[in-house]
Amino acid sequence: MMGRMAVKDISEYQIIDKIGENFKARIFNVFLKEDPKTRLILKQIKPNMQHENNYNYLTHQFNQFKDFSIPGILNPFYLHISDESVFFIQKNFYGITLTDLIKFKGKISLESFFKIACGLAKIIDTVHNAGFFHGAIKPNNILVEQEKNNVCLIDFIHIIDVHKISMYLNDPDFTRDTISYISPEQSGRMLQSIDNTTDFYSLGIIFYEMLSGAPPFTSSDPLDIIHSHLAEFQEPLHKKNRKIPDALSNIIDKLINKEPSARYQTGSGLLYDLRACQRLIKKDGKKFLLLLGERDHAPLIKTSSLMVGREKQKIILL
Repeated sequence: MMGRMAVKDISEYQIIDKIGENFKARIFNVFLKEDPKTRLILKQIKPNMQHENNYNYLTHQFNQFKDFSIPGILNPFYLHISDESVFFIQKNFYGITLTDLIKFKGKISLESFFKIACGLAKIIDTVHNAGFFHGAIKPNNILVEQEKNNVCLIDFIHIIDVHKISMYLNDPDFTRDTISYISPEQSGRMLQSIDNTTDFYSLGIIFYEMLSGAPPFTSSDPLDIIHSHLAEFQEPLHKKNRKIPDALSNIIDKLINKEPSARYQTGSGLLYDLRACQRLIKKDGKKFLLLLGERDHAPLIKTSSLMVGREKQKIILL
């Protein structure tokens, strides 16, 4: 057991209501019985996910992130591991998930979109500059305070290793809540390392859903979605939603590029383009040109995973 507070068993918390549930965990609004005025979030790991390897993985992440405090990030400050229960405790954020916001709104207005998107780009930039990446960005992990559209990114501590999520492709909850937002390299079907650009791919999928009402790739069959991530191109957003300027559609297309090296490489580069696009929409409406990636400079030199100039050898290998 570890944390910054005296050891508290789960019985010492009073559950107010259940926020959500997936195949990994149940999430509750709670308060300590000795401190009923302070609302907290309790995330209880389900028994099927409780084993020694996961304990070690959770503990490593908790120790890594427990002092990582930046605006827009909500990390657990307490981890309890015992034979009876495994759970996190974190502060409350008075907002709703982006999933629920999209369900309620259908499509997000451009004004709200830019507020939320720029907020996420700033958070991601800070996280990446600190040497981390999220690896599991999806609408359920984004909380929105509705009046001002302030955003908060949660679930940096993962129950499942982001490099091994392909093991869960047949789980119905995983298919419903997660698989539409994973990057091609997370599918386990390509020889490509997973790095910070996986976050940009997931952001692109989410931005697409915010402005169209649905992710670009959907199916009841997880293998269909995986195939789409690997080989199919999304319908351009400006064709699906005629109110979207071509330039904004192009920003999202760049985020959802199959090749990691062709996506945005920095949150600051993405933020610059989003703000430029927002200004030009206010000035010129839909018809304007925007050169993408002018301020997007990768901190490291990356080589493409595509084979170039070796068509004959490629045919032989295949």
